[in-house]
Amino acid sequence: MARVTIEDPAAPGAAPMAAEDAPRTQAPVPAGWDEYRDAGGRMVVHAARRLGVRERMHFYRGLPAERQANPLWMQLAMAVACIRRVNGEPVPVPEGEREIEAMIGRVGDDIIDRINAANLARIEAEFAEIEARAKN
Repeated sequence: MARVTIEDPAAPGAAPMAAEDAPRTQAPVPAGWDEYRDAGGRMVVHAARRLGVRERMHFYRGLPAERQANPLWMQLAMAVACIRRVNGEPVPVPEGEREIEAMIGRVGDDIIDRINAANLARIEAEFAEIEARAKN
């Protein structure tokens, strides 16, 4: 597939972006998804807050055991697995390391870090709620 770059007419002098990353008309953010924008506001990423059981099974099936045993790597990979749309285009759950690394390259560290931080905050809140219920 050829990679085509276009100029962003909304930002004169801005660096060109790949056509695949150009903003499109955005659909509403579905319930259970979060929206993230890059620093220039040119890329919009929608990420699910939680993966379903089938999605998790599909995701884990494509990863080698040594990667699954590395909690830091899995934490970042899971942030990538949550991505559902980039600029309105649907994104499937990654099927292996190359697809995970390609998506990190496409959306950038900042968005991955923000998805990861949101996921961790949700997990901490869920644990706090479980602990509070256990005390009652």
